[in-house]
Amino acid sequence: MRNARRIGAVTLAAFALSFAASPLAAATKTGPPSPPRSVRTTPGNARATVRWHPPDHLNGYPVTRYRIVAYNAGDNPLPTREFAGTNTTYVYPGLQNGRTYTFTVAAKNRKGWSPLSARSQGQRIGVPLQPGRPTAVAGAGRATVSWHAPTNNGATVKAYRVTPILDGHAAAARTYSSPKTKQVLTGLKHGRRYTFVIAAHNNRGWSSLSNPSKAIIVK
Repeated sequence: MRNARRIGAVTLAAFALSFAASPLAAATKTGPPSPPRSVRTTPGNARATVRWHPPDHLNGYPVTRYRIVAYNAGDNPLPTREFAGTNTTYVYPGLQNGRTYTFTVAAKNRKGWSPLSARSQGQRIGVPLQPGRPTAVAGAGRATVSWHAPTNNGATVKAYRVTPILDGHAAAARTYSSPKTKQVLTGLKHGRRYTFVIAAHNNRGWSSLSNPSKAIIVK
């Protein structure tokens, strides 16, 4: 009888341990959500559009609110912005053009707030949007590259930077102090494959790089 009780106790303990490690036990866990993920930003005129992915783990309850925190270059937090709902995009107003900011996001369910997300990359406010994908036409030792002017976010674009990419490596960039959206790049290597990326500049700074053009082979 004593051995039977011992075997029964061991079996019960083993069952409890296996249940605690089972998916069913994990599914019954409740608490605040895990942090939102992949926070990224797009510059605007005195504002930024902040986007993110929702939490991986809701821990039993849906997200009902989000909190967005902006930090200036001195790493000081600005006023926290909150909104109710499940939308994963927020336009953060009241920023200073020409300044760089980072952002974090937290999510809330009925059990409380998640930890803050990882920081976004720094975003300079008021710079032009990313130019569209350029097109390139090959010539003899040259290429004609053209693109559409991007949204300037309230300050005129006055310069562009065109960077040739050869065999996956960026060559010397060419900067043109002109609003023209078509340039001829000379001094390229005969028979080599190139792509090109564009950045736009206004008095608040440089945009992010465009997506690369389709590859061409220089004549």
